[in-house]
Amino acid sequence: MASEPVQNPPSLSKRLIKQWRWVGAGLVVIFLAVLSKSADVDLGSAGQSDRCQITVNADVLNVRAGPSTDTGAVKKLSRGDIVDALPETANGFRRLDPDGWVSAQFVTANQHC
Repeated sequence: MASEPVQNPPSLSKRLIKQWRWVGAGLVVIFLAVLSKSADVDLGSAGQSDRCQITVNADVLNVRAGPSTDTGAVKKLSRGDIVDALPETANGFRRLDPDGWVSAQFVTANQHC
């Protein structure tokens, strides 16, 4: 009867190396998950934000110093511009962040406004 070769159990150092490989792989996965989450918070998605923002619907829209057509225009926005705003409205005008006012009828506010 032929005897089967006897296999020596792996040495302690080889077993530890295999175990530490799994630990290392787990740490890499955790690191990548944390990095991915922090990138989402820091960078956000293009065009989407958790801030109040408005999109301009008029060809040209005056940004005014106050919530009235009686106040002077301080700059102009163009159709499709997306700018930060505040939830505050007055006299049919939406307040921009950090300053300025635009006619609310010519903008679309996102769900955070």
